Amino acid sequence: FRSAPLQIGENQYRILAFAPRANFTDWLGISLDKFYFLSALLLLVAFMLARAVADRFVRPLTRLLEGAQSIAQGDLNARVTPSGLAELAQLGTAFNAMSASLDARERQIRELNIDLERRVAQRTAELQALFETLPMPVFVVDTAGRFSACNAAIERAFSVSRDALLGKTSVEIPVFSDNRRAAMHAGIQTLL
Repeated sequence: FRSAPLQIGENQYRILAFAPRANFTDWLGISLDKFYFLSALLLLVAFMLARAVADRFVRPLTRLLEGAQSIAQGDLNARVTPSGLAELAQLGTAFNAMSASLDARERQIRELNIDLERRVAQRTAELQALFETLPMPVFVVDTAGRFSACNAAIERAFSVSRDALLGKTSVEIPVFSDNRRAAMHAGIQTLL
């Protein structure tokens, strides 16, 4: 059997032929050296064709994969250039439509969040104004019974500033009598 070297790019190959020389060359009608040359040429052409076909599939798919990874990382502006076979080009066009749709939805969600935050702030301001204008004393306590908010009526009713109340429990407020502080504290504790 005979062999011949073949180098394609940086890759080196060896072509092997398993046939008796006399019978093989007689059957082909060419010399063994010409056979090796033609085999190498045929192998080179086959390699180039395989590479061209692979490029028509692999490059567009690689671009789609990179675009999908960009979207997964939050870049909703990622687009690909549709190319390759008709089906791959259609897939690229569909990918771009999906990306544009995601981007539009993301913008819409951001706008809705901004609007919602504005409406919540407006409603909070309305409730705060209502809380402040109630004629009866109203206060808010945390889970430990400390005053966290109170309206203006509490200042008028007990002649004490908000600053003197906030952050304190009812037993720590000196403007109330001992009995009143104890009753107030017990009442607050039952509600908590």
